[in-house]
Amino acid sequence: MLTYYHLWKMNPTEARKILVKDYQETGSYSQTAKNFATHRRIVRKWVKRYEEHGESGLESLPPIPSDGDPVRKEPTHSPRPSAGEAHPTSPGFLRLRPQTPPLLA
Repeated sequence: MLTYYHLWKMNPTEARKILVKDYQETGSYSQTAKNFATHRRIVRKWVKRYEEHGESGLESLPPIPSDGDPVRKEPTHSPRPSAGEAHPTSPGFLRLRPQTPPLLA
């Protein structure tokens, strides 16, 4: 049997159909992956897309534009401390924190 890679090079959509059909016959991601010399993750991915979208889910998605990420989000973390500063929760900060003598009552 041809590997998934060789089938994919001929026709990606048909290769995915054959992969899903083999999974339906064996009922095992591992066995299907062995049959086509690929990884279980690949089998799960295409079986899931087939179950969710039918045969249209086996078609290739359009490529992501190379001019940048249109959905870039602002970072949610605080900026790093500058050189020489320690983060307030780091052990270095706690070590370098000035120690105040205990108050005498």
